[in-house]
Amino acid sequence: MFKEFIEKIVELKKPEQIKVDEKTYYDKSYYPAFEKFPDHLSINNLTGIVDFVKEAPEPWVDMFVHVEDFNRVNLYKSMAGDFNQRTLVLIGSSRKCKFSFGSQLSIEQFIIALNGMFIQSEDRDYLLKFVSGIRIDANAKVEDDGITQTVTARKGASSLLSDTPIKNIVELQPFRTFNEVDQPVSKFVFRLKLENDLPYCALYECDGEAWKQKAIQNIKAFFESQEISIPVIA
Repeated sequence: MFKEFIEKIVELKKPEQIKVDEKTYYDKSYYPAFEKFPDHLSINNLTGIVDFVKEAPEPWVDMFVHVEDFNRVNLYKSMAGDFNQRTLVLIGSSRKCKFSFGSQLSIEQFIIALNGMFIQSEDRDYLLKFVSGIRIDANAKVEDDGITQTVTARKGASSLLSDTPIKNIVELQPFRTFNEVDQPVSKFVFRLKLENDLPYCALYECDGEAWKQKAIQNIKAFFESQEISIPVIA
C-alpha cells in the first residue's frame, strides 16, 4: 500500500508536455523538451577520430570536425530535432605539456626536460651543450644587462675563467599539441641564474602564443590529408 502511494506521488510530479508550433515543451515552465543523446566519447589522439569517421561504428550522419584549440578537437553531428540541437559525438584531447615554462630548474632537471619534452633541433642541442659544459665555482658570476647575459665560470676542466655569452633567444619545438602533427616552432627567452653558487635555468615564452594558431592549422591539415568525407572547421 505504501509503495503504491509513493508511486502515485511520483507520477503526479511528472512534468506534463505540451506542443507549441510543433515543438515540445514542459508544461508551466515552457522549458524545451530536448532529445536525449548518448554521452560523447573521449580519446587522446587524432587518429581515433579519423578511424571513427571512416569505420562509422554507429549510424552517425552529417558530421563535421571542429578544431577548437591546439589541444582539443570535437566531432559534432549537424543540427537536428525541433530545437536544432548540435550533438557532440567525440572529443580528442592532447596530453598536457609537462615542461614548467617560467620556472627555475636545476641543470639536471633542465637537461632531462630538454631531452624528453622537446624535438631535436639546433637550438635544443646548443642549450644541452651549453648547460652541460659549464662549471660553476665560487668565482662564477652572471652579467645581465636586461637584453643579454654573459656567464663567467670555469669552462670544462680548465682552471682558467672564461667569459661566455649566452644565446638569449632560442627557437624550440616542445611537445604541446597532438603527436600526429608537426610541433610548432616557438621563440623562448633563455635565462641562467645563480643561487647559492648553484646554476638554475629557465625558458620564458615570447611569441605571444602564436604557436597555438599554427598548431590549429597543422591539425586541420592533418585531417585534410586523411581524405575524410566530412567538413573540417578550424
